[in-house]
Amino acid sequence: MIKKVFTFLIPVIILIAIITYLLISNKKNVESVAQNAIPTDASMIIEINDVSSFISNLKDNNEFWDDLIKIDQIQELEKSISFIDTVILRNQKINSITKKNPVILSIHGTGNGKYQLLFYISLSGLLNEKSINTIITELLSVNLLTKTYSNEKIQYFAKGDKIFSYCILNNTFIASFSSILLEQAIRQTKVQNSIIDDRGFLKVKETANTNDDANIYINYHNFSKLIYPIINTSKHSNQNLLNIADWTELDMKLKTNGILITGFTSSNDSSNNYLNIFKNQDPVNSDIEEIIPSSISAFESYGISDYKEYITDYKKYIQLLGTAKEYTQKVNSFNKKYGVIIEKIVSSFFDAELGLLYDESNDNSKIAIIKTKSAGLAKEEFIEILKTDARINKKKSDDYIFKQIIDNDLSYYYYKSPENSLPYLMFGDIFKDKIGQYFSFNDNYLIFSNNKKSLTEFMRFNILKKTYINEMEYKE
Repeated sequence: MIKKVFTFLIPVIILIAIITYLLISNKKNVESVAQNAIPTDASMIIEINDVSSFISNLKDNNEFWDDLIKIDQIQELEKSISFIDTVILRNQKINSITKKNPVILSIHGTGNGKYQLLFYISLSGLLNEKSINTIITELLSVNLLTKTYSNEKIQYFAKGDKIFSYCILNNTFIASFSSILLEQAIRQTKVQNSIIDDRGFLKVKETANTNDDANIYINYHNFSKLIYPIINTSKHSNQNLLNIADWTELDMKLKTNGILITGFTSSNDSSNNYLNIFKNQDPVNSDIEEIIPSSISAFESYGISDYKEYITDYKKYIQLLGTAKEYTQKVNSFNKKYGVIIEKIVSSFFDAELGLLYDESNDNSKIAIIKTKSAGLAKEEFIEILKTDARINKKKSDDYIFKQIIDNDLSYYYYKSPENSLPYLMFGDIFKDKIGQYFSFNDNYLIFSNNKKSLTEFMRFNILKKTYINEMEYKE
């Protein structure tokens, strides 16, 4: 009996395997056809796995999105996606197609904080050009105009003060509010090299969880063109953003009170990418959430197992980038002034972890936190620097030490730093901004901030145990 059952199961398992392979292969083929049309200057690519559900959940059930769309650029993105969604929701066939195949968006920075979008929807052989034209004409009550570009037919119509253009290429609907960008996509399908030939893109694509609501791909070689005008960073920071890595893939999952994003970043070892500074570092167990106040809006956490190796690789990076002069001059000036070698001081007490915190509630202040092997050892080193600065400026050491009352029973000591850029001198571009005006200690952590109120709030929240590690939402 067992033999008969086993004999029966083998062909069933093989059949299931074949069907699964064909389904997966078909989906990959559908995606690759659309991706083949994506112009290589795309800053970001978004694959929405069920666009109707995605838009609905985003608009109706997500508090975080309500705040996010207050940003002008995000608001424009939402309007464009909603327009496509309007067409999809009103037509059963298209809606059915997008339940099985992702809607793909490519975002292209045009400078000055502006961008243009391309939309891609595989029609899976269920709809042809005539059907699409009929659907759009009837649903939107518009008159379609036609033109030809590179032997391909483009349909277009006016939508408010904009012109919406689309074409059907290789059974894929491609559309944009920019006719120039649509023409660029058409040209892209007629050349050999495309996004799907990019090893970095393929590497991160393998990590994508297609069961999540959306998958986001960031091309760092083009990303700064999109994000730089929005975040208004310095030219130096923009250069770092351009060279941070090659590609990142992010899996997005919508939640009622936020958006959960996890992902993977790829950096070519032979490129002078910022992330390669960390390639010689071992993984570090992070405890930093234990002291980050729950009031902090966002934070970056870094694990550096070998500080000497890190600072050597950082210097190589900025040397090849052509930005080493500023850092080297500042470090040399500090070392000469105080008769120290800052790298040796950091090596003596640093314990593998550091973080950069963003405190929006206190004038958008930033806080640097650095884990030490011994807070006492770190304090001794910095007190000696304070004493030297006091001698140079003919002051008392006590002039640099302050007691801050938190409430009736709580207080802490903080120190006036002789150098606002001290965290930058210690770790480079992680702490590029001048956030070293004041420093203090909390357990085995060295804390820097340019805002006394922010520093006091940090201490108060830690005393009250109101930190990320104790927040239920963060644990989830």
